[in-house]
Amino acid sequence: MTIGIKAIEEAFTQAKTDAAGIKMVTVEVPRVEGATAYTPILPAEVLTANTGEQKVELKTEVASIVVPSNMLANTAAAGAKEVALTIARADISALLLQANA
Repeated sequence: MTIGIKAIEEAFTQAKTDAAGIKMVTVEVPRVEGATAYTPILPAEVLTANTGEQKVELKTEVASIVVPSNMLANTAAAGAKEVALTIARADISALLLQANA
């Protein structure tokens, strides 16, 4: 699922600023039968700002994450056109075995 810059900009224009001065928009990724991972694609500029005054919540059937607008500031992504974030179920069975050892 690709989210265009115009849709994100419009959503931020309509979003209310919270007490901390942060605006947050929510992107709901449609459920796909049998999917074990979701990879929404955002314009890179949404995550490469110098400040974290905006946040994007990505909601999927698997999980929801909130990413700040400066998450990828000062990284190679700053020169990219788009950024893909994969949200998937983790296999925690190995972690559980280690914790019980």
